[in-house]
Amino acid sequence: VAINLKQNEVIKAINTGQFLSSTATLVHDGKKQMVIPQAIQMHPVSDKPQHVDLFRVKKDQIITVEVAVNFLNEEASPGLKKGGALNIVRYAVELNVRADSIPDSLDADL
Repeated sequence: VAINLKQNEVIKAINTGQFLSSTATLVHDGKKQMVIPQAIQMHPVSDKPQHVDLFRVKKDQIITVEVAVNFLNEEASPGLKKGGALNIVRYAVELNVRADSIPDSLDADL
């Protein structure tokens, strides 16, 4: 099914950094369907979204998404106070979660 989305709203959602890990509800033929963005195609010159693939999910379905990780209390970390170094390799992790329970982010208290 082809649908049209408002480009400025899609750009705003992409810029939040959580677009590919957030669900939306579409109404098609009078039925509500939960969807999650699966892929985004960007225009090669303007770098604006040109096409978005949406994947239909059920609210109790287990899906794999990338979720951002926030590192908290860096200034208060005992190891860092004693001269240790924090080497962050990944700012996001993959989680297997229910489609209706996707966290906005994970917090790691240092």
